[in-house]
Amino acid sequence: MRQSGPWPGRESRGFSLLELVIVVVIISVLLTVAISRLLALQVDAERVAMETVAGTLRSAIGMKVAEHIVNQDVPGLVRLVGTNPMDRLAELPGNYLGVQDGVNPATLADGNWYYDRRDGTLVYLVRNTGF
Repeated sequence: MRQSGPWPGRESRGFSLLELVIVVVIISVLLTVAISRLLALQVDAERVAMETVAGTLRSAIGMKVAEHIVNQDVPGLVRLVGTNPMDRLAELPGNYLGVQDGVNPATLADGNWYYDRRDGTLVYLVRNTGF
């Protein structure tokens, strides 16, 4: 009688149903964790991109204010109130939709900036709201 394999006398029949179920459960858990981490990274990436634009805007506005202070132009400072801060940037972000006039934010694509002329506000529409 010939015996082959590492366990002589035992016939190789492949995976049992229990082993297959265990492997599927382990892979499912790993995929769930991986997808959760990926979604968290997407949220972080959006937050960092938004904060980068906000920081650039703060710097540009600060430089404009400093310019008016150095030139002792207080009336010029007052005129800055209610203006579009994106006008202070040398290059507009790619996700800037421009000036809108009392638009319903639900009609605009998420992940974009726009300036609402009616309210005098700069708005960012968050893309990853559900996470």
